[in-house]
Amino acid sequence: MKAAQAGFTLVEALIAFAILSLMMVTLYQAAGTGLRSFGSAAETDRAILVAQSQFDRIISLRRLPEARRGSVAGTPFTWTLQVQPAPALPAAREISTRPVLMRLTVSWKTATGGKSIHLERLVFVSGGGR
Repeated sequence: MKAAQAGFTLVEALIAFAILSLMMVTLYQAAGTGLRSFGSAAETDRAILVAQSQFDRIISLRRLPEARRGSVAGTPFTWTLQVQPAPALPAAREISTRPVLMRLTVSWKTATGGKSIHLERLVFVSGGGR
């Protein structure tokens, strides 16, 4: 080949195109994985907000709610509340509230199955029944 005819052959151009194609596919897959992870993290953040909102509602009532499970309208989230007695306070203190350990589970369905988070709080509620 003469110096005036320098350039790429068809085979070299095809190999370069194949390498470029493989790199683009890898980049698209990485971007897709990142977007799915971001979506999953956003769902988990929303579930945490739902759980915190339910806890705040219960604390504002200052008593245990009648319903121990439910769903949040307009969302895929369902919640379940479990209540356990907490250690008793010293007998010398007379108070009208008692401590309970609350465990709130928020669950939701995803394309790959189901997910859930659990939050626990020690809360003082009115001394009535469980």
